[in-house]
Amino acid sequence: MLALLLSHLRDSSADFSVLLAREANFPATIADLYDPDEMPANLRAAHDRNDETLERIYLGRRFKKDTERFETLFSLYTQITTKGTTAPAKPAPRRKKLDAA
Repeated sequence: MLALLLSHLRDSSADFSVLLAREANFPATIADLYDPDEMPANLRAAHDRNDETLERIYLGRRFKKDTERFETLFSLYTQITTKGTTAPAKPAPRRKKLDAA
């Protein structure tokens, strides 16, 4: 899945378009930029392109409704978080350095 995501992002300008749109609206704060009533058109368009790229990776098409998006993403999240729920291995103890006498 990661390889597919990276290949789509490499072929897309969506990867940096959100950051470039934010920079183009400097010195606006994140709160200003993401105000639903005042969001700049270039930032909204960048997010729409980014959303489309990711939706096509996960589903092969745009999601029809937000409920479909939530169901798919929560299903993926559940799969990821319940796969290997074992504790990580403890690191090996550090070796003491021998004095070179």
